[in-house]
Amino acid sequence: EPDLEHIPIASLGTSEAHGNFLGLANFEMHQGQQKCTLIRVRTKMDDSNEIYPFVRLLPTLLHEFAHATREKERVIDSSTTRRKVKKHGKDAHDQEFYVHFRRILKKAENLGIYSLPKNANKYNLHNIKRFDDIDLAVCDDSQCGTSQLYLNDGSLVSDQTVSKSRDTPLRLEIIDSRGRRKGIILDVRSIDNLLKISKKKFNMRPNPKKVQDLSGHTLNEEDLLSTEDDTTLRIV
Repeated sequence: EPDLEHIPIASLGTSEAHGNFLGLANFEMHQGQQKCTLIRVRTKMDDSNEIYPFVRLLPTLLHEFAHATREKERVIDSSTTRRKVKKHGKDAHDQEFYVHFRRILKKAENLGIYSLPKNANKYNLHNIKRFDDIDLAVCDDSQCGTSQLYLNDGSLVSDQTVSKSRDTPLRLEIIDSRGRRKGIILDVRSIDNLLKISKKKFNMRPNPKKVQDLSGHTLNEEDLLSTEDDTTLRIV
């Protein structure tokens, strides 16, 4: 396993970005082995100084980590020939890459760093590839995933704040797509929990995927932590 802790991470300028890529991993040959020497992530939106929400940058960084770990394993398993290194460069997003990406995503979720969007089979390799094809620069917030440890500005949520806020009951009015209204008490403040309760209350088919306020804004975990009692939310 490469020592990811010692791979430098830098900002990727908008002029350096290729297509919609938000991240790039640089590799160099060192003593006959190809190693990742730098990971760069585009942090600023095009034509502005506005920073991307941190939850959009996390999966990009984890994606680049998968490149670094995958290349190292290929070098160890192969005879480190130039032919095989060249082959890797031509097929950087094959099934082997997504096996590594899945492993890193699972580890990130276990640590509370980052979780993929809610999906019953989210760790299926096909679904991971579909997620990886999403343009995180412009997609809806609900498609970006969530983080228990980090706010959108990249600052850490203190353990005390997370524990107290998530476990504080929340009284809500929820509305489904047909305009039906129900009053509920949310014992644990999480989007997944709210969607499960809403599905049961309204007997929803297919399963609901988003929680929105009345203005149409899709709520994330951070929004739900700051939601006041007696707020009306739309389930879609």
